[in-house]
Amino acid sequence: MSYPADLKYTNDHEWVKIDGATAKVGITDYAQKQLGDVVYLELPQVTEVHSALVQNPETVNKDPHASWMIALKVTGGQDGLLDAGAYTDLTK
Repeated sequence: MSYPADLKYTNDHEWVKIDGATAKVGITDYAQKQLGDVVYLELPQVTEVHSALVQNPETVNKDPHASWMIALKVTGGQDGLLDAGAYTDLTK
């Protein structure tokens, strides 16, 4: 699997796309495959929730890197986030 270079990744298999003061977060393809088919989502109360995804959670199964789940306000740096190459190494 080739992971999108424009995203950052966590050791817990989430992806993060930072746009100014907002970060959209989803799960990686690796995480989706480990979970199996996603058929239900219950998302926490945060800055923004992708409500269309809650109604159609199977979208995560088709394209997890385009299916953001929550948006958060960015208050710190990107320390601890991995680039695509480092995340690929983590999932080998």
